[in-house]
Amino acid sequence: MKKILLVNYFYGNFTGSELIIKQLAELFHQQGYEIHIAAISFGGHLIANTETPITYIDLFNIRSFTEEYDLVWAHHSTILTHCLFEKNLRYKQLILSILSPYEPMESIPAYFEYVDLIVANSLETKLQILEETNLKANPIKLFPNSVPAAFFKPHTINGSLQKIAIVSNHVPQELRELQLLLQATDIQLDIYGMADNYQEITPEILMSYDLVITIGRTVQLCFALGIPVFVYDQFGGPGYLSASSYRTEEKCNFSGRSTPTSLSAEQLHSNILSGYTSATQELNFFNQLAHKKYHFENNLSATLKLLASEKNLQENPCSYIQKNFLYLKRSNRNYFHLLRHINEHNKNNKFELRYHQASEYLLIEEPINTEDTIELSCALPADALTQTIRIDPVDNLIKVLNIRELSLSYQVDGQNYIEDLLHSVTGNYRTKKMNYCIFDTADPQLHINCSIPQYSSPIEQVHLKIRYHLLAS
Repeated sequence: MKKILLVNYFYGNFTGSELIIKQLAELFHQQGYEIHIAAISFGGHLIANTETPITYIDLFNIRSFTEEYDLVWAHHSTILTHCLFEKNLRYKQLILSILSPYEPMESIPAYFEYVDLIVANSLETKLQILEETNLKANPIKLFPNSVPAAFFKPHTINGSLQKIAIVSNHVPQELRELQLLLQATDIQLDIYGMADNYQEITPEILMSYDLVITIGRTVQLCFALGIPVFVYDQFGGPGYLSASSYRTEEKCNFSGRSTPTSLSAEQLHSNILSGYTSATQELNFFNQLAHKKYHFENNLSATLKLLASEKNLQENPCSYIQKNFLYLKRSNRNYFHLLRHINEHNKNNKFELRYHQASEYLLIEEPINTEDTIELSCALPADALTQTIRIDPVDNLIKVLNIRELSLSYQVDGQNYIEDLLHSVTGNYRTKKMNYCIFDTADPQLHINCSIPQYSSPIEQVHLKIRYHLLAS
């Protein structure tokens, strides 16, 4: 089975780059790939919404990649550089996807000429790459924010504006003030985003609204569903799009940066109401445009065909990059020292194990090294086997634990026995997928009921062993 590594700064929230990684994972899984995702930060929100079987790789908690990948698809070149020079990443082909013309983590690395294929999310991003590399980074494939097949659904707007959704993780104040004005005209306004109703945006959510105010990838999602969209957010924006004006906004990824016009709440209210009927008349055009230009499966297929036709300057580009750009190892390291400091701040790095005995708790505390898989083997009295054993992994809000081993060893009449306890684990996690436990509490707990055979002779030399990997906090 082919293996693909998807590289992103983080994987846990409903932001653009993370949702693209999720889409890629789903589609490559359908094509028969084994999926690995590498990041420096994981979170329970997105992992809980991910059904695809995935191996998650925490870049702060591995010393080195252990296998070669058939394909690497990487966002955030600083993270890719870390993988290449600190974690000995090996691959056959590499796609570097650049998602921003100004974000530092999206900058072009010095080894760009030896990347098999560079893709950009917009013409604005592509032109910035060409300028920064003095045109040497050509050709660059455009891979715009694209729409999964699930969003291409027949949907009819009745022409009456009754419900509006704002989809944004950075809602400007004038949009919040718009809510009171709309209520006065009996129009419902709901806000989805990190500071409001935070969830993954599905076709069903969008289809319950007559208009969506947003920027970025949600614009194309609305095109596919046939929902009017008003482009406006933190950069301002043009408002409603038309067949004659959309190209200007497409150039900048429908971010609003092409038309950075900020309006008052009153002006927004007036523009939304006065332009709605005209916007509904453009829906068929934008739906056809989504089919033609923003269909995720079609765009990925075209990109992979282009990758197959490209010939790298080096026969083994991965090894060539690691040998000839070694100076990047040191220059990139300071950046990761800062990231580690931020990531590790305020962590309580202790492992706690408790079991109930004579109305008292025995507490075992061990310091843990968060750079490695956590492993602890501790002796227990035999009567602990009649109790529920409680494990408190760490005290943080939102985390994902990958439990790799949980076993109990003991002796009876000098004979050694080992019981696998993975199937006996319960806890206060929100959900459990395979061996991944996803918590959204500041007091995560695992509970183990030890079900071992009854013996006529005493049980001795009892040891509990656990190996787990802290993916998120």
